[in-house]
Amino acid sequence: MPTPIIEQIAADLATTIEELSIANGYDLDLDVIRPELSDFADVVPGEGVVVLVQDGIQFAEPEGMAQRAHATFVAEIYVEPDPDNSSLDTLINTRVADVIAKILEDPQRANLAIDCSMESLTVGHTEQGFSGGSLSFSVHYRTMVDDPYTKV
Repeated sequence: MPTPIIEQIAADLATTIEELSIANGYDLDLDVIRPELSDFADVVPGEGVVVLVQDGIQFAEPEGMAQRAHATFVAEIYVEPDPDNSSLDTLINTRVADVIAKILEDPQRANLAIDCSMESLTVGHTEQGFSGGSLSFSVHYRTMVDDPYTKV
């Protein structure tokens, strides 16, 4: 069975973020998790964990047989305090900047998308002791009106 274009884009995003690794010259290996349960019970937050969630798709008016779409994704990037006493905010900003730069290296997502852009960043610290950033970004793509498996 073929894979829908939006799922190919999501898989490309996960693979791209996982390229942020020690082997590729970064200070940490990032592990991307796409939750399998709606309550995220299968996700264990921790250093180097990035939870990638598709947050929705908005469709534009069809243009002939082409359907433009705008998908929003959220990457929850967890960060733990550094034993070298670096500021937690500095660590979060660095991790988020790495993810942004990596995603924007190929805004067309291996020719699956028209463009990719950042929307917002929320930095937070929970009562459970988890810290990190929630990065929201958009991917604009186009498929056939009657076939979400075929990009245009």
